[in-house]
Amino acid sequence: ITYLDTIAQLKGDVFVNGNIKKPEIVGQIVAQNIINQFLQLSINNLTVDFNKTVASINAPQVKVGDSSMGITSLVSTDFSKELLIKSLNIKSKYVSLDTFLMYKDSPIVKNLPLNINDGKFYSEKLLANIYGTPLFMSAVSADFNIKNNIATFKNVASELYNGKLAGNLKFNLKDEQFD
Repeated sequence: ITYLDTIAQLKGDVFVNGNIKKPEIVGQIVAQNIINQFLQLSINNLTVDFNKTVASINAPQVKVGDSSMGITSLVSTDFSKELLIKSLNIKSKYVSLDTFLMYKDSPIVKNLPLNINDGKFYSEKLLANIYGTPLFMSAVSADFNIKNNIATFKNVASELYNGKLAGNLKFNLKDEQFD
């Protein structure tokens, strides 16, 4: 199928019942390939299992721009107030944070607030541009959540410049300021 500049090869059986913003969904969708050139996004071997009010997502091969990762998550199918990700686990060989920040102003995030209750992140290598200065880190791990456009990172650990980095931080997704 092609929808919103996205090409996807999908198969599965899904049964939907109820209100469009708060449906009960049962079934499974498997996507061999999903490609959106505008978003610089490709996903291979995606599986989504629906169990009434929760979708379990397994995406072992996700590429966003120059970043590649595997993602598993539990997502609420109640879209009436927000996009609620109950849990999110991201494992990556390489991540560029600038790639992800380009999505913070996307219409889907502006029209439907994003909340992540329990996130876990690990990347072998990570590039962050901090106030215009590139910062390369390795073995980066963190627990995180997003609520009201504030990303909170706890238990951040990384190797950096032949040393170790550890700490916590908050990042405002709207004005890109650290706390």
